[in-house]
Order: sequence, then C-alpha cells, then structure tokens
Amino acid sequence: MIICKKMKKLTLLNIYIIIQKNTTYKINNTNNKHKSFKYTNNDSTRLPDLMNELIKANFIDKETEIKQFRKIFSGNEIDKQIIWIGNISELSYFIKTIHNDHKKVEDTKQQIWKITSQCFIQSDGTSFDRSKFRGQKTPANKTIIDNIAKLL
Repeated sequence: MIICKKMKKLTLLNIYIIIQKNTTYKINNTNNKHKSFKYTNNDSTRLPDLMNELIKANFIDKETEIKQFRKIFSGNEIDKQIIWIGNISELSYFIKTIHNDHKKVEDTKQQIWKITSQCFIQSDGTSFDRSKFRGQKTPANKTIIDNIAKLL
C-alpha cells in the first residue's frame, strides 16, 4: 500500500524504493515480509547434513547446491527454488515439523505455506499451490522425516 501527500491510494507489488520529485511516500508493503524461512540456530553447520539426508531420502533433487539450500533458511529473498521430489504430504509434514514442533525456524505466523511455496517447486517445475498444504495427511514415512528434522 502506498499513500502520497495528496491521499491517493495505489496498490503495488514488490516495491522497494520509489523516488519522485517533491513527493513523500509512505511504503507499507507486507506482501514481501517473508521470502524464506529463518533458521533459529546461529550454528548453520547443520544445514549441509540436513540437505544431504533430504537428498538421500529422495525428498529434494540431488543437484541441489548447498548455497541454494542455505538461502531457504536465511530469512532473505531466494534466487532459486529447491526442487522437492517427494510428495506434497511429505513436504507439508517436514515444514510443520521444523516450524511448529521443533521450532527450528522463526514463527512465520500465517505465512508458513506462502513461504513454503516460494522456497520449493515440484519436480516437474510447477509451483506448489499453497492452499493444498493445509489438511495434508501424515505421510507413511513420517519417522524418516522426523529423524531428518532432528538434524537441525
């Protein structure tokens, strides 16, 4: 939401800086509040182990780079999404486990599935529909996901 002195309202997406001669703007853009999850532990040396175990269990693509993987836990904007090759219920369970149960990432309030869909894409290259994450059943391989999540 952008409001100028003349009280005109404009809605713009992804605004970072607006400069216009002799006009003052108030920028309140909540659409970009979260770009990725923010890992709560300052010791990020566990992230490579987490990534390797997710690859080994066939949850993320084996071509995933550690730099790319670290970014999804940085709290910052990401430039490349992680390819999730598991199914949606496994991704949903993994995120709920690290977010809600283990509290390994900062509380994102109501943004959990928006952030998830920004950080991960499906193996066919399509985006996840964030409305589909809610109501997913616990996957049969939940024990594997629980053990991987404990690495954080």
